[in-house]
Parts: sequence; C-alpha cells; structure tokens
Amino acid sequence: MSLVVASGCRPGGDVDPSDYLIYTLDPETGEYRLSKEKIRTLRNIRQVDGDVLEMQGGGELAEGIEGDPVTREDWEQALIIKDSAPPSIEYTVDDGTLIPWDFDSAMMLTVYHHMERSYDYFNGLELGTDLEQDLGAKVGDMVGKIPCYYYPQIKLGGIPLPLFTDNAAYAYTLNAFLVPPRASLDDAVPIYANRGVITHEYGHAVFNRLVYNNERVPDFLFDEWETDPAAIRALNEIGGLDEGLSDVWGALDTKDPNYIAASIDEDLIDRDMGKIRFYETCLFLAVESGVYPRSSTCGGNYGEGVANPTDSEDVRFDYSEGDGYDSHHLGAVVGSIFWEIREQQRENITDDEWARYVVQAMRDIQNPTKDFRLSMFFNALHDQVPVAHQSEVCQTLHDRLLAIRDELQCLP
Repeated sequence: MSLVVASGCRPGGDVDPSDYLIYTLDPETGEYRLSKEKIRTLRNIRQVDGDVLEMQGGGELAEGIEGDPVTREDWEQALIIKDSAPPSIEYTVDDGTLIPWDFDSAMMLTVYHHMERSYDYFNGLELGTDLEQDLGAKVGDMVGKIPCYYYPQIKLGGIPLPLFTDNAAYAYTLNAFLVPPRASLDDAVPIYANRGVITHEYGHAVFNRLVYNNERVPDFLFDEWETDPAAIRALNEIGGLDEGLSDVWGALDTKDPNYIAASIDEDLIDRDMGKIRFYETCLFLAVESGVYPRSSTCGGNYGEGVANPTDSEDVRFDYSEGDGYDSHHLGAVVGSIFWEIREQQRENITDDEWARYVVQAMRDIQNPTKDFRLSMFFNALHDQVPVAHQSEVCQTLHDRLLAIRDELQCLP
C-alpha cells in the first residue's frame, strides 16, 4: 500500500474531516483498497483516541510483579505495558478528506475504523428483549472503550525485540488490543488492517464479557488448570471454542469464511471455515493431554496423513507428535462446523438469527468450571435452532464431532 499526498500539502489541518482515507475491504469486490470512509467516534484525531479505542504507541511488555503470580491481583499485574505514549499522527485534510501522511498514521486510523465497525456490528445485533435484559447492555457497549498498543516490544537481556510480528491480539489480563510490528508479510494486507481479523480479536473481548463476565483473570488462569490433569480438557476445549467463535464473528461480519487469506497464505495458516473439518481422535487426545500423541494411537493423522475417516484433505492439520496442543486447531473445527450448518440453513435462518443463537449459547455456558465440555456449547446452540430445522443440524454435529458425539444431547 502506498499513500499519495498532493504536492505542497503539509501535515496537520484545523478543519474537521468528513471522511478518512483508510485501508479497508471493498464488499463488492472482496479486495482491500484505500477508501474514503466515515469514522464517527474519534475525539482526538492526532492521538487516535475516541469512544471505542485509545491508541498508545510503542511501550514495552514487562513483568509487573516479582515472582510468580498468586492472587487475582497478582495475575492482573503479571504483565504490563510500560512507557507507552499517545501517538501524534501526521495527516492533511484535503477537500474534507483526512489523508494520512505516512504508513503508521494510516494503519492506526485503519485499526480504529475497523474497531469502530466491530463495535457497530455487535451493538447492532438484534438479540431480543429477554437476552438484552439478561446482558444488561448492547454487546459492543459491554466491551466498552479499550486501549490499543501499537508496536509494543519486549526486552531480552536488554536487547529490544518485537513482542511478536504480523499479528494482532486481545489480552485478557491487560484488557487491551496489541498490534505488533509487521516483519515478513510485506506483500499481503497487514493483518491488523484485515477487517475480519479485527472483528476476530474484538470477538475475544466479547467472549470475555459474555462467558467470563468481564473477569480480567478468568478461573483457568487463577486456578492454573494446566497443572490439573482433570482440568486439561476443559481448559483446551474452552480455548478452542474461544478461537472458533472469534472466527465465526469475523466471518459473519465480512461474509467471508476465509477472511484471513488476504493477509496470510493458506500454506502458512489454514483457517478456512468453508472447509469441512472433524473433531477426530488425534485432536481429541491432544486436547485431553495437552500434547499431540503418537500417530499410531490415532490412525496416523499427521502431516501428509489424513485427519478424518472420509479421506478428505480439507481437514488435515500438520500435527507433530510430542508438540504442545494448539487451540487454533480445535478452533478451526468449531468455526468449520458452524459455517457448515449456517450454509445448510441459509434459506431458513438469517445471519442475524445465527448471531443471536451464538450469543445465547455463550451466555448459557458462562462461568465454565473444570468439568466444562465443548459439547455443552453445541448442545446450547442446537437448542436455539427452530425445531423444524434441529434434525439436520443435529445430524451434522454428530457427523463432525466424532470424538465427542456421545456427549451430544440430540439424536442423529
């Protein structure tokens, strides 16, 4: 992406713009381009500060306490961002349109725009009186205003290094979005300029509000579930559900089940929800133990192998035995199953209705304990579907959730 500024223009401008030149998705072509868009909620353009997001530049991710965290208060301060500061972006206003002067100014405004659209999307969900009364607020208002740290760093041995690159993240304990530097994906849409990715990350904040009741330190952190064998499966299935539902929100908002492909080649990360995937034996054993098992124990579903009994390469993941479990694998399965039943019911159930069903199912599993099971969410989601269409949805759940089909309450 390049920014073209008219000769003779200088950064600044005292006129309030009516439009902003930012990098966004063209819904008609499915391509990203520079476009004049509205941003309603900015209060301080220079600092990219508004009702939805407070931008902070730089800073360093650091340990906020000495020793291991013990109390919830310790966990809240275990990681902090220090020495960040409000940015001072450069721009000009030309005929009512704000034109960013440089790449970082354009990206910070783009991130704000996408976050505002995510807020609008969630606040615009028609949830019905009973569910809205239960929540006590619109979903976007429950998320509220959040800080966003642009290009934070860590230091190892006194040497500054990027926190991570080519990514975007929501951190529960910070209640903040993180936008790390871009390093390798120079020819792609920056991941933090990807509308679906921003909605995905916003979806993690929504999960925190609906499922964890806005706890900055959910029980799975405070109680250290990863050290309790009885809680490993619950921890990993919750993590997979969180990732999968964030994918769902990104896809529903953009109408694209493979929205991440604009930023990351499928050969690097395959998260296409349009592919059929299964919760099969290898993945289930990894979820139960936290480690991918030997292929001989689950049918050889690794690397060049096949991860389901129908020999469809759509669902293959590059598992490596002995590696630690990756929640994105189960998340991809969750997203795929949702998208399949959504496509099956296109003539019967609108996306707005699906969004309401998902919010209600998330609310039904709030405050999960160590006996949480992924099947609890899918049982709750199934119960939201109109009775006339439950049978078909139930059959798909049984066909895809192979490892846990006996936990489903509906009959195939």
